[in-house]
Amino acid sequence: MLGFYRRFVPHFASIANPLHQATQKSRQFQWTTQCDDALRKLKSALSTPPVLKLPDFSKGFRLCCDSSGVAIAGVLSQLHEDAECPVAYASRVLNKAERNYSTTHRELLAVVWAMKHFRNYLASAGEILVFTDHKPLQGLLNTKEPEGRLARWITFLQEINFKLLFRPGRENVVADALSRAAATRLHPAWSDNDIRVAQADDPVLAAARQVLLGQRPRRGKAADDAEHLVRTEKLDLGEDGVLKKSGQPVIPRQLRQDLLQLLHDDPASGHLGTERTLARVVSRAWWPGLKDDVQHWVSSCEVCQRRKVPHQHQRAPLQNNTVPSAPWEMVQVDIKGPLPETEAGLRYIICFTDVFSKWVEATAVSNIEARTVADALLRSVVLRHGAPEVIHSDQGRQFESDIFQELCRLLDIRKTRTTPFHPSGNPAVERFNRTLGDMLAAYCMEQQNKWADFLPYVIWAYNSSAHCTTKRSPYAVLHGCDPRIPAELSLPAGGERRLVTDTLADARTGLQLVRQRLQSTQRSRKQQYDKRQHFTPIQVGQLVMLSNPAVLKGQSKALRRRWLGPYRVLERLGPVTYRISKPAGRRRSTVVHHDRLKLFVRRRPQPASWQSAPTPPAAEAGRPPSPAVDPRLTWTDLLDEPTAVGPRRSARTRRPPDFYAAQN
Repeated sequence: MLGFYRRFVPHFASIANPLHQATQKSRQFQWTTQCDDALRKLKSALSTPPVLKLPDFSKGFRLCCDSSGVAIAGVLSQLHEDAECPVAYASRVLNKAERNYSTTHRELLAVVWAMKHFRNYLASAGEILVFTDHKPLQGLLNTKEPEGRLARWITFLQEINFKLLFRPGRENVVADALSRAAATRLHPAWSDNDIRVAQADDPVLAAARQVLLGQRPRRGKAADDAEHLVRTEKLDLGEDGVLKKSGQPVIPRQLRQDLLQLLHDDPASGHLGTERTLARVVSRAWWPGLKDDVQHWVSSCEVCQRRKVPHQHQRAPLQNNTVPSAPWEMVQVDIKGPLPETEAGLRYIICFTDVFSKWVEATAVSNIEARTVADALLRSVVLRHGAPEVIHSDQGRQFESDIFQELCRLLDIRKTRTTPFHPSGNPAVERFNRTLGDMLAAYCMEQQNKWADFLPYVIWAYNSSAHCTTKRSPYAVLHGCDPRIPAELSLPAGGERRLVTDTLADARTGLQLVRQRLQSTQRSRKQQYDKRQHFTPIQVGQLVMLSNPAVLKGQSKALRRRWLGPYRVLERLGPVTYRISKPAGRRRSTVVHHDRLKLFVRRRPQPASWQSAPTPPAAEAGRPPSPAVDPRLTWTDLLDEPTAVGPRRSARTRRPPDFYAAQN
């Protein structure tokens, strides 16, 4: 940004010389007072004449807009002697809701906000050229039927006569610079004198200095701690008068937070883990309790908690479904797709799995609207096998729609659902979907839009083959005998097909055997799964982070926030399900599975080794002290405290989730 306007700043090279010297590749970077003065002069030059021009309303205006993940910005400028001169700068940070916008919507928000901010300049302007480095905006403004905020923004922009032009990001440097995240603090380069003065202000370290100099400090807790510190840690005074241990300066309490921020939070430190951060601190400094302080600082870092996955993330024990006693008593449903569109316009497969027999019904459809899914249930399940007692699905909008719910009510089907983003709560149909994908791929990898032609064949192959759980084919469980398959036409004629009733005495015994095998398989899988788990229930009132597998449009999965929160646990609904608080304005379900939660570590206002006050009586008596509230934390407004006023809610009746046995 400074370089973009350098031609308007007299003696720019001379003023910026300290900055150029500090950033040379051959020199170690060090920020000096000369650099600070140079930057201050250049910033002042950009915001005062001759760089900053008064507006000339006889000429047109140029408005350059940009956005980032944290802020939006605009620069109003005019052409003077074929040079683009700034008239005004503007930028602001995004609020919590705006940071969740897609990239395209954030870029459009920057345009709308800048238009409103500079409305007094633009009201009587002739030509208005708006520049953006996000090319999709040009098509977005031509949306035929916009809705919501997009409709409001487009309506506002239609009141202004302007041209939206694309400018590549490398040319949109000024607005781009204003929208980037700014450094919230500067980390000073501490001199030996700075550390020596800070040590003198620390009661314990000041007393330790007196002990090393042969002086007797004033009796008290600080003196006792100092004598113990000098004796056990073998402290010494360096030639520069700085208190050290093994050649490393002893950092006083008031500098430790700045040092940890510099060696962990700073972009040049990279928010690394405990071991690497500890190694970085130990090689530069020392203080009592350093290891514990570094470990707590890293584990309580909110940025790290939103992104990183714990090395030993606790998972809940496996919760078994209730085993049905007959075929088509319980059905699981899911949707596979979108797949490559066929010539008939088909893109999805709606799969229904009978939990007892493992029989599958699959219907290829062109869309997954509520009416289509309800029609598939009626034609593929109800009219072929009768109405099931229970149908279980995820929380897709199709299954929660009024049409689907009404069909279930009319047929006396109990509708249950999983918790959000927990596919293992719908195990039979989810596992089949993976098998179905492998079977279809085997026949249409080259011509992928032909998958619908092979769908009936692979479904028949699945239903006529033995299932690993029941040891029988779904066909045999339903019909009492194995089917006659096309392959038998190529084999010599054998004896009569053996009926299941020939070996099991009757069909009832066969169904009982299938149910026993289902129960046996469940017990075996639970035993194997639980061996690897070390489960500790989360207590009501604790703060947790919520796993966030969703990826917003315009964001990368590799760079997304993996965890949201923190939220407070309000209620434990079952062995592995919890109700948690939610931020105001969010409509996400607050009932979640244990596997999507991890405990949030709240940062103490000061680590224990920084405190000179005695231990609170409550802690001495074995009781945990009251949790401290860190005023620097920015997420406290997200918590739904019991005494807080909740967000305004609509009058719409909300149906609570109905859980499928204990498997959520």
